[in-house]
Amino acid sequence: MKTTIKKIGLIPLILLLFLSSCTDSELKKVEPLYDHVPDIARCIEGSLSAQEKQKIIKHINGLRAAHSLPALAFHDAEAARAQKIALFVAANGTVDAAPQSSDYCYKDEVSASWNSSSRTFLGSHHNNWTASDVHITGWMTDSANLSGRRRLLDPFLKDIAFGRVIGSPKKGDFKYVSTAAMTVGADAAPTDYKGGDFVAFPHGTCEAQYFSPDMILSFSVFNDKNSKANNRHVDFSETQIEITDGTREAEITDARYDYNPYGLPNNLQWKIAGIARNVTYNVKISKVRVAGQDKTYEYTIVIR
Repeated sequence: MKTTIKKIGLIPLILLLFLSSCTDSELKKVEPLYDHVPDIARCIEGSLSAQEKQKIIKHINGLRAAHSLPALAFHDAEAARAQKIALFVAANGTVDAAPQSSDYCYKDEVSASWNSSSRTFLGSHHNNWTASDVHITGWMTDSANLSGRRRLLDPFLKDIAFGRVIGSPKKGDFKYVSTAAMTVGADAAPTDYKGGDFVAFPHGTCEAQYFSPDMILSFSVFNDKNSKANNRHVDFSETQIEITDGTREAEITDARYDYNPYGLPNNLQWKIAGIARNVTYNVKISKVRVAGQDKTYEYTIVIR
């Protein structure tokens, strides 16, 4: 079965989730996240504790290790920038619109880093608190845009900075918000890469927390291990996607592709209906034109 695939352009990340009510005692868990607690009302971004940074990077590196990707370091020098972006999102109650100088808690460095950062926003009408890994999971299971996932699974990525802000926004539809922002460091060839010639998600055994029925599945060719830019030379215009459980072929919808410059600069995306847990699915992606040759890629998915 040939799946019609559309080319898509750059779409800003918008991730909006609703939190359930939490008690005031749970809200007190916020303080151990920080060396200096953010203050949205006074536009003070605060700073994460060393312990929280280690928890964040450990969680991200666990995801990368499952895809045979090298571990990342936490970029402490960039942490303040990530905190300022998270503060801006929290103060204005949205990740949608690009920063304007008239916005609350605006900084020039927030505007300069806006398009190269990933951001999440969770809103509630009750006091709320959530662990940092909830934001990371949100990037991985997004049903609208994959910039966060693609940055997290970038083979050329060496380090990241992460910011978190929790509190009451200055404007927006919610009384309380929890926000996160991620910035990435410079590219470097992955000298200790142990994976194959593609990066897909999900791929192999995937924990159920990282899969939702409406999420986007993704695949990127990793043909040139020395130059990220050279991985742009991939043509998905005639590509076919086939997924079976050994007896039946799964229904694939919303197939499309782009060459956006976050993570590997080629990305094939689709959704799948009716995937079940503890079933092995065989994925076959054929007629991928790479450096003038048609290639076929095959792998399995199991949701545990």
